Amino acid sequence: MREPCIPVRKVVRRSPVRVVGYHASMKMGALIPWESQIERDFFKWMEVDPEVTAFFSQPRRFSFGSVTYTPDAYIETPDGSFYVEVKDDEALFDVEQMNKLKFVSSHLMSQGIDFRIALSSVIREIELIKNVSILNRHVRRKVVLSASDLSEVQKIKNYAHQYLIDDFLAGIAQGAISADLRQGSEFENWLVSPTIGGNNYGAREILPKSEIYI
Repeated sequence: MREPCIPVRKVVRRSPVRVVGYHASMKMGALIPWESQIERDFFKWMEVDPEVTAFFSQPRRFSFGSVTYTPDAYIETPDGSFYVEVKDDEALFDVEQMNKLKFVSSHLMSQGIDFRIALSSVIREIELIKNVSILNRHVRRKVVLSASDLSEVQKIKNYAHQYLIDDFLAGIAQGAISADLRQGSEFENWLVSPTIGGNNYGAREILPKSEIYI
């Protein structure tokens, strides 16, 4: 079941020490609030990840006795959905933060809820963040190229040469062509599958489950 679009708590608020704002999402047709620049970069990734069909900010509040917890995001993909906590890598060395995440993670897993941690080093991996930036410039372009009628990756690569590169990038950015966004600047190398939507190189596969860290 899809989680509500409206955050369960107010996200964007004025602060003299924090940069906050909204991501204008074409995929969701809504403004997605973020509380840190790492979250902003994460939502920009979700916007153009071909595997991600929907994403939400501050989607739900969990209560475990006296402890309450609100994940930063909820992500939907064709192969399953999961909650995400977005953290700077420095949080791994913060005992208080990690103890809370360990407590929350154990309770969520006991309920069969998929919970993952997105570290800044993953979100801002050099090739990924560069490619995400490129693709976000193509989310409003009309998609004229898809891979739905092709059966082999090599055919897609050959076929792509017949189109303007902007059309090719728009197809990836809007989920018409599956791609591995961690590849280098040769756009053809991003292609991993002739299918529309889900692939084995999207956020669900890149982001490890929380127990990896805690």
